[in-house]
Amino acid sequence: MSNKKFIKAEEGKPPGISVIYYDSDDNMTIRHHNKNGKTGSIAWRNNNPGNLAWGSGAHAKKTGCIGKAKGRPVFPDYEYWFSTAF
Repeated sequence: MSNKKFIKAEEGKPPGISVIYYDSDDNMTIRHHNKNGKTGSIAWRNNNPGNLAWGSGAHAKKTGCIGKAKGRPVFPDYEYWFSTAF
């Protein structure tokens, strides 16, 4: 796993099941929903613990989201979310 900061993210296929993160070297990290439903919440997959909605996307972009998945912004990590979302 890369120790670099994620700079881009996109929804995986099929939609809503995973999020693909990319670092500056274009390495991928995939977060996916566990089929038993006990792990991999949308908030966890998107590094969006408050489950902020996308809305028009203006607030998400202003606060540094790196992508969108399942109708919600994706942030580089939880710490970033806590430092910028409010």
